[in-house]
Amino acid sequence: VVCMDAAAGSDSELGIVQPPLPDALQQLARTKWEAELQAKAPPLIAPRESLPPLPPAASLSRWHVRVVSATEGVIAMELHGRWRLDWCEESKAEANALFKRGDAARANRRYKKAMLDLEVPTQWEADDNVRRNQLRLSLHLNVAACGLRATDAYGATRYLDTISHASRVLEADPTNVKALFRRGQAHLLRPNHINGLALALEDLRRAAELEPGDTGVRSMLARARAQQKSLDQKDASMFGRMLG
Repeated sequence: VVCMDAAAGSDSELGIVQPPLPDALQQLARTKWEAELQAKAPPLIAPRESLPPLPPAASLSRWHVRVVSATEGVIAMELHGRWRLDWCEESKAEANALFKRGDAARANRRYKKAMLDLEVPTQWEADDNVRRNQLRLSLHLNVAACGLRATDAYGATRYLDTISHASRVLEADPTNVKALFRRGQAHLLRPNHINGLALALEDLRRAAELEPGDTGVRSMLARARAQQKSLDQKDASMFGRMLG
């Protein structure tokens, strides 16, 4: 994609410099312009000599391109403070859209990239740090949500991601219901998880205490209790056979 306006195609903040347009491309643009005018003019009425001059570069069509698949959120090191926060929040919004469309794997990568961008050493103001911490917790929560849907290279659900990132949120906010709920789900659903059921019950009970009206929490807690009841019955039956 060629931007005919070198000034508009440059960005000192991002370190982008638009290279000069080669003569061949300038001639190609002029030829295309003349061909379009000839096509619009009635036959034999608009000879070549009467065509209007080529408009200045600033009035030509200009393309604004944002590469997504190749960058997955590349960020310039020069972005500081609130500009970096704006960038990360924009990345989060894009990841939210991916998650809503069912693409949890790409959303997961985008959330994690935004988290890394937040940790790059830069100039932070006091107000920026408050916003930064809030965004960091939100990203951890979103990665925890992705872990319940996204799979790794072997096709296994990323329950460990959910447990890890939800735990990070709970270190800062022990009463965060979303983190408790998502970590409880991961403990419950993760296969062959030693003490997983006990840990799930602990998190889900705490979440239910904090949000007694949350139907999702109550449903998952009921599921965990049903599993615990089934295990208790199996244990009782096994011990009965051993003693009998």
